[in-house]
Amino acid sequence: MALLLESGEYFAAQYLMSAPKTESNTLSHNLSVNQINWLHAYKPTLTGEHETLAIKERLFDTLDVDLYSRFLPSELKDDIIDSHATSMASIAAGAGNTSLLSKGAAFQAMLTSSSFLNTLPDNISFFNNSSAFIQNHSYGLEITNVYDLLAEAYDEQSHQNETLLHIFSAGNSGFVTPESGEYSNLGPFSNLTGGFKMAKNVLTVGAVDANMKVDIRSSKGPAADGRIKPELVAYGDGGTSDAAALASGTSILLSQAYQNWYQERIQSAQLKSVLIAGADTVGNSVVSYSSGFGNLNAKKSLEIIENNQVIEGSIINAQSFSQTISIPANTKSVRMALVWNDPAAQAEDSKALKNDLNLKVTHNGYEWLPWVLDPTPSTQMLNQLAERKVDTL
Repeated sequence: MALLLESGEYFAAQYLMSAPKTESNTLSHNLSVNQINWLHAYKPTLTGEHETLAIKERLFDTLDVDLYSRFLPSELKDDIIDSHATSMASIAAGAGNTSLLSKGAAFQAMLTSSSFLNTLPDNISFFNNSSAFIQNHSYGLEITNVYDLLAEAYDEQSHQNETLLHIFSAGNSGFVTPESGEYSNLGPFSNLTGGFKMAKNVLTVGAVDANMKVDIRSSKGPAADGRIKPELVAYGDGGTSDAAALASGTSILLSQAYQNWYQERIQSAQLKSVLIAGADTVGNSVVSYSSGFGNLNAKKSLEIIENNQVIEGSIINAQSFSQTISIPANTKSVRMALVWNDPAAQAEDSKALKNDLNLKVTHNGYEWLPWVLDPTPSTQMLNQLAERKVDTL
């Protein structure tokens, strides 16, 4: 079997708005929906030790018994200690000292903080000084249906710093019909809360319940230009804030695993690919504008790393790259994800994608293309199941 990547065309101030608002109200914990409990039980060395998670919002309670002694001081921290921030830190990295229900995903990770009153990306020195390569953003603004200056800024920072991954909550406006933009007045679609969530190089996370059903509050895609958003969903009984925090903690564990396995830092595009390829299908569609590419599965994503199934390649315009892979007999299904850090587009661009990479799988004369959704601004089209075809978004 050959894996073929084909390149398409290659093209090589303070932003003022309404104040950010958090996107979760309660702390309800469940590590089994995303198989994080499996990692804790069978991979006891994966604890988040020697990793740092940055949390951008108000300041969490640094004296909380489940977070105590793991705070790295920051000049960018907020002046207000907030219970929502404490919940996010606990979901992502709580030590479990209070009870088993207070144990987070990466329970020995260090934590640092910056205020979300500055909605632009934090200066890269903040991340370098704390050795934080993952930042959680469990907050939102108003519904935004444009690739704006915030999306451009986050894409630019991620493209320039390829080991840094920003993880955003999708929003809790999944039942709202947007009144502006390409997808206005079509029903509850394209209702992500904040332009930064339109960025290409970040990970946007929606919420599912304990039965892996998408929460009605979970904001949906597509992005303003038709791209799939959110990319993933995770358990979030209190909303997408919880889901993003759980994804951030899991990403810390996978980063630690990659560092232990390969003795190098995982790139953000590699981490996104591992998360997406390892996800479980939600409902009857491999991909959708409510669940993205599926529900986070920490166990499967870890297996991708440990089985050396991450393939890295580099191509230029009009060039292709092929890779032969072996698939064991009696394999029921194969999931592949092609992810790259794309150069930032300009704010207000109608199409954000700069590098258009295509993927196809061939075997004995047969060809498989990706599952692709129809982004046509029509309620009927947005509700259709995905079809196999070339993805241009």
